[in-house]
Amino acid sequence: PPQAVREYLAKRRIGAPITQEDRQFMWFQNGKRNFAPMFLDQMKPWMKLHKNVARREQIPPPVLPEVAVVGRSNCGKSTLVNTLAGRQNSKTSKIPGSTESLLFWKMGKPPVIMLVDLPGYGFAYQGEEKRTEWTELSLFYLSHRSNLKRVLVLVDARRGLMQSDREMISFLERYGVKWQV
Repeated sequence: PPQAVREYLAKRRIGAPITQEDRQFMWFQNGKRNFAPMFLDQMKPWMKLHKNVARREQIPPPVLPEVAVVGRSNCGKSTLVNTLAGRQNSKTSKIPGSTESLLFWKMGKPPVIMLVDLPGYGFAYQGEEKRTEWTELSLFYLSHRSNLKRVLVLVDARRGLMQSDREMISFLERYGVKWQV
């Protein structure tokens, strides 16, 4: 609203909490930025980095069901992982290409699922060779993982579904991997 309207409301204390209960409610609504919905039947489920994988031979043996998160660089993959757990364990950045390896996160206590945060495809402030390594590792993982139950394809809302997203979906279809946008 315009400044004059805000001043009018503030001067007359319109919308200000009156009771202690109102103040607590407003604090909860405005102050809780790391709120997590129920996920895995737990509020803020336990989240621990199981493995940081940069090469094929480092991929851990399949123990838990896995859900992978893929998408273009800087579309919010790590942010989604953090939001699901209500934590800030997975590193996020405004700079494309900050996730440089496959991150296997054990979720739940006891662990019941593995969330896998993959490097983004598309633009990144890294060399071509490095981006090619990420892509090859990601595609190998997606096409050969026996316990991969679902792939979440994140689409950058600012750009919409792009050609690289379509190519990823086509790749998943070709290998019979279950996916959803």
